[in-house]
Amino acid sequence: TATPVYVPIAPQTTAPQTVDATLPYTYLQEQVIMRYLINYGKHLLVFKDEETGEDISLSLSEYVDAVLEQDEMFLQYPLHGQLLQETLACQEEDVRHYFLNHPDIAIQNYTFSLVEDKYERCRNEKDTSNADQLTKHLSQVMPQVVLEFKMRMVKGWLKDLSGQIKQAQMANDWNQVRELLKRQVELTDTQKIIADSLKESKIHRF
Repeated sequence: TATPVYVPIAPQTTAPQTVDATLPYTYLQEQVIMRYLINYGKHLLVFKDEETGEDISLSLSEYVDAVLEQDEMFLQYPLHGQLLQETLACQEEDVRHYFLNHPDIAIQNYTFSLVEDKYERCRNEKDTSNADQLTKHLSQVMPQVVLEFKMRMVKGWLKDLSGQIKQAQMANDWNQVRELLKRQVELTDTQKIIADSLKESKIHRF
């Protein structure tokens, strides 16, 4: 077995921290992403370019990073951000092996908790034992997984904004109210786009 090459990445400390009631569910959404990342982070996904009709190939980790960056989103938990960045930089194809043998025992333990037999059973049930079937399955399921996380994030931000708007109104800070309302409209538009994309991904999946 090849010795893993570790790429030290600083934890993601600039990610915004959510402290409201959406926090537990946001964490669970991120864990779903982490399970796919740890098990299939270097596996290539294939998508159609909407303009050219040509196939576009991205690794699963590259896809997650790119679609979050589109809406200036971050994984909320520093450990998850670190795992994503290390997967992007990792030169080893077997990401699971890389993290199970990581020098940081906390990362080893966390990885072990996300590698469970029931996920292997799920993989077998969906007939993803060969590379082509696995690519097809992951290319269908990952857009929905990431979109669900993005939707949860936007809902949390909108809830926070509602509280900030009320505070600004009570303080008679109408300049701030206008700025916050503008941001609220932008996020509401983003929420609608994500909702439409979620509907489309579910149609294509089934």
